[in-house]
Amino acid sequence: MGNIHRIVVIDEGGFETRPYRTGTKTGPQPRSARNPNTGANPAIVQNWRRVRPQPGPARDQMRTQTIDPAIDLNRPPFQVVPALGPRRVALEMVRCFRKLSTLPRPVSRTFALAQQSIGLEPADPLVRAGRSIAADIDAGIGAGDPAGYHHARHFRDVMLCTLYLARLAGVPPRSMALLVLAALVHDFHHDGRDDGSQPFRLETLALARTRPYLRQAGVAQAEQALLGAFVLATNAACGWPFARACHLAHGAGQTLPPPPERAPGLQPLREQPDWAMQAVLLGEADVLPSLALTLAYARRMQASLGLEWGRTLGPEDQLHFIDQVFGRFYVGGFFSPNLQAIRQAFVRRLGGI
Repeated sequence: MGNIHRIVVIDEGGFETRPYRTGTKTGPQPRSARNPNTGANPAIVQNWRRVRPQPGPARDQMRTQTIDPAIDLNRPPFQVVPALGPRRVALEMVRCFRKLSTLPRPVSRTFALAQQSIGLEPADPLVRAGRSIAADIDAGIGAGDPAGYHHARHFRDVMLCTLYLARLAGVPPRSMALLVLAALVHDFHHDGRDDGSQPFRLETLALARTRPYLRQAGVAQAEQALLGAFVLATNAACGWPFARACHLAHGAGQTLPPPPERAPGLQPLREQPDWAMQAVLLGEADVLPSLALTLAYARRMQASLGLEWGRTLGPEDQLHFIDQVFGRFYVGGFFSPNLQAIRQAFVRRLGGI
């Protein structure tokens, strides 16, 4: 018999999840349908609540697998627990985003929590560089337009999505730490405009503004080069296709493509299969909050992007991006059910259903 878990979660649709056994799940039930003898008063329901497990040897394991009210990135949802499916993980990630938004210095707090959970020492050059960058972003330096999409909130979200996907993919701690740092800086000093006729303009700008911090912290040249490749690979128009092509070619033992003319810094992705996979992972983490967490959060991200671009974005814009630009997950397939559910919601909205 599996361990008995009971995690009370009220999602954006007004649903409360029910008790389930490890390895199985039951569907959500409307809040009005819950048993008043087992449900909490809605006025005092917390975002995360742990309910005492039944007596038995599963008690200690329950403590390690139940979502905790504190922000601890070594616990669910950022600890990979098979009993938590993509919908549950997404809901709890969004709740964590919101909780972090209420705290002072949210970018610094997120970066520190992530690196602490990975296990890097505070004196490590990657941590020192990221700490300085995060502090400046919290002070408004290179943080983008608060009303727009490419803002400090986005940097925070992508760091946490990168951490989860890296754990899901079994990325080693040092590489995971470098990916989280790349997530922090990938849109550093974003000016709210697209690349226009200059591919990789924004990624090159972010790297130019990042390098002084890396040098001052003493980050090794090899890690600086790899971080640069990761950031360049977040370019949706040219970086994603190249990173994905390298990832697939490594896996199939095929000839690797040359890097784009305007981004020779992508060369490391041709050298190691793991680096190509990690670059694909970062690109997927970059858009995970917009495409495959919750419908409400996807709509919020689309609205902020519309504000940044100065026009209203509709369901046809989201569907174009999903179908013609993103396509599918190559590393983060765990979230594919969420992507398909959100896509279908936009299809229904487009059809007026």
